[in-house]
Amino acid sequence: MRSHSNVRIALPPAVAAVGAALGISVLVAVPRSVAGAHSYITHFSKTANDQTNLQWTFPVGPFVATNTFATPFQVTADENGRNFAEIYNKGSRLVISNLDLPNVTTVFTIMNAYTPVAGSLASIEFIGSAGADQIFILSGGVHLRDFFQGSWQNTLNGTTAQMAYQITNVRGAAGTGNSSTGLVGTYRLDEQKFVLTNLFLIQNLQSIVISNVSSQSTPFVVALTAQQLNPVLDIQPVSGGGVTLSWPANSGGFRLEENAILGSTNWQPNTNPIILVNGTNEVTIVPAISNRFFRLIFP
Repeated sequence: MRSHSNVRIALPPAVAAVGAALGISVLVAVPRSVAGAHSYITHFSKTANDQTNLQWTFPVGPFVATNTFATPFQVTADENGRNFAEIYNKGSRLVISNLDLPNVTTVFTIMNAYTPVAGSLASIEFIGSAGADQIFILSGGVHLRDFFQGSWQNTLNGTTAQMAYQITNVRGAAGTGNSSTGLVGTYRLDEQKFVLTNLFLIQNLQSIVISNVSSQSTPFVVALTAQQLNPVLDIQPVSGGGVTLSWPANSGGFRLEENAILGSTNWQPNTNPIILVNGTNEVTIVPAISNRFFRLIFP
């Protein structure tokens, strides 16, 4: 059984678990999965002056997008309280590296822009640990729109880009809303969805690069969430009355735990040696007198 977990690109625990009861003549596999998340703290380029003038705020902390994706996000802030990263000028980039995330199927972003126009505004590139490279182009009025509901590009395609969060009846910073003074109105954050090629199931997602490809707009990034397939914990009997537990070796960070009672919280690390066999982690277990259950947990 495979299931998804959401990974917010701070590390609250994400759990992928399969329990196996070991008896004298009975082997039972009980699939179990709990979605969890990573988060990633970006490096912010918003100036202190702009931040001081900003009279409305993006959400900080965990929130779930209010759209059909219902994606969980973790918005973080730096020491100055800035919680979004602008990508100034055509050719400038935001590089998020050293992610090392296995089994990524989809990445969701929270991105908007200042004064977006029609046409290509930004690109987002996903780079794997063994050469996978996938690029998406984000267009104004399709994937990106102005964060203020005004006269600039004001539409999304509704499928791979949807509104995630909005706040109404607030005054924005000076210069927002196509005005020299802050306008009272609706401000919003939008979500984009990127489905990755199957190459990212056999190699880890290592880096994400978001680039400004337009001289007429400034995109900015608030948060990212990556959706992963939880690794499957397989159980097979071996000669001598034991079993072998196995899971993909590229499931970075997951560790094997065991418990004598499935319903209890007394999970303990399994101390048996892990053997790497053809890209698979294998652990051989000698059955105890009582049942034991096993799971993979992250981190």
